Amino acid sequence: MDSIVHLYTHLTTPLNQAGSCLDMLGLRLLLAWEFWEAGVEKFNGDNWFSDIQDAFPFPFSVVPVDIWECPIFCVQGV
Repeated sequence: MDSIVHLYTHLTTPLNQAGSCLDMLGLRLLLAWEFWEAGVEKFNGDNWFSDIQDAFPFPFSVVPVDIWECPIFCVQGV
């Protein structure tokens, strides 16, 4: 019986060590893919503020569309 327990421990120890390193790998890969796609689409996309500028309240509807791009690129450091 002791040999079965020793064999089980010998087989599961590497799996437990691998699990501690790879436990969140799937979630991290999924999130990396989603953030990558969102960033590329944002970088290559059009300025969507120009489509909804008329729906803004008065002070903001008269502000040029290019001003709305400024905070995006200032935060990104571009």
